[in-house]
Amino acid sequence: MTNVESTIDMLKKILMSEEEYWIVARKETAREYGHTVRLKDLILFIAIPHETPRNLKYEELTVAEVEKLDRAYIEQNIPINSSYPPFQRGITLYDVYEGYPIRGALARQMLIEALALHSDEIYDYKNLIEKLEAQSVGNRTA
Repeated sequence: MTNVESTIDMLKKILMSEEEYWIVARKETAREYGHTVRLKDLILFIAIPHETPRNLKYEELTVAEVEKLDRAYIEQNIPINSSYPPFQRGITLYDVYEGYPIRGALARQMLIEALALHSDEIYDYKNLIEKLEAQSVGNRTA
């Protein structure tokens, strides 16, 4: 799968989800001696812009909605695995290739634990979400 295909799949996943909060991995590159080199991924805790439609069915997705989301500025963002300050301007979902939704009720705890995790791997954050979900279900049944 190409970078473009994985970004499009990720954008579709966001549009089809009802969740507002996500943790995503964004591919970072730099130019070094005339060549493009891949840096470590930027892991971001984001809130999808309010004007973005969500909870769409696959049949309702349009190319225009996907393109609009690809170019939308995500100003409610907190870089998790870098020293960037929160709420970076100019961040878009361009080059985001993987991400996982976070239920609103778990967002605060997820942010606290994600910052303490110190990982550059998106799958470590996926496991953290699953752990918090399991604990939440356990607390509701107890």
